[in-house]
Amino acid sequence: MAIEASGRRDLSAPVGVVWASLKAVAPTFGKVKGTDEARRRVTISKGASLLSWGEEVAVEVAAVGPGMSRLTVTSAASVGTNIFADDENKKNTARILDAVERSVRGGR
Repeated sequence: MAIEASGRRDLSAPVGVVWASLKAVAPTFGKVKGTDEARRRVTISKGASLLSWGEEVAVEVAAVGPGMSRLTVTSAASVGTNIFADDENKKNTARILDAVERSVRGGR
């Protein structure tokens, strides 16, 4: 059983602005394994640490209205038996949401 955390946030910004911000901050969270321009999706791989065997993170941006975007983060532990993975995945999901929102607002 894989341990997974997810989160989403609606932002008052056009999808192009949020997508650019996501691409700018993604490398600070791990190795960017892939970028899908058509789906506005970035895949990030985080290596092992003291609290985790690593995780795979997918982040997507979607338009939800005029000038509104939705940022969705899904983080799955590389090894589902790690007792610390759930908490670490939740923290990383929140960190990514916060970082993209800061970037959108100009605070990087």
